[in-house]
Amino acid sequence: DASTEMNSDSAKDDEDKVDLKRVWAQGNYGNFQTKLGKFAQIDDDSIFDTTFSGAEVSFGNATKLTLGAGRLNNANTNVADVANYQYAGLAHTFGKLSVGADYHHLNSMDVKSYGDATTYKNGTTDEANIWLLKGAYTFSKNVAMNGFYAENHDADNYEKAGSAQVSYKGAQAENKGTWGAWVAYRHLGQNADFFNTFDVVKA
Repeated sequence: DASTEMNSDSAKDDEDKVDLKRVWAQGNYGNFQTKLGKFAQIDDDSIFDTTFSGAEVSFGNATKLTLGAGRLNNANTNVADVANYQYAGLAHTFGKLSVGADYHHLNSMDVKSYGDATTYKNGTTDEANIWLLKGAYTFSKNVAMNGFYAENHDADNYEKAGSAQVSYKGAQAENKGTWGAWVAYRHLGQNADFFNTFDVVKA
């Protein structure tokens, strides 16, 4: 990503730089896939809409197991120290229904500073262990429903997050005139939903 100000012919905030957002090598071998580089993880549609640097492997088709590990840093959060990061996910598709269970682990000297220090087991832990259940159902080509529930085992407060959404159609960037609508309920505890994807609809 790069930015510039056209009216002044200069970079935004006088910082002439380019930021690397995503780049990875990927290998597909039937029902086995590998990734290596900087990319998004399994829950980028809910609680982890960010990238990390590392590796991922996945196995399966209708039933898929995904494992990943690496290092995670995000300048937009309160975590100043880069975290060791691992995740695992198991998903299955039954026709129009898909379900999944995922686990995320972060270890960082500063991970407890999300929110305030007292929200993490008296402010003493340097870990976050988050589990998540999710599901989606497609009623027709125009109507679908999805949701998730997540909880951080190591947080005493703001440790739960969840969402339920019903969607109708959907805008397609490549097709002019397409549109969509949705209605949702969300509870986003900041110690379970570190990097949520819903910031575009914040008030």
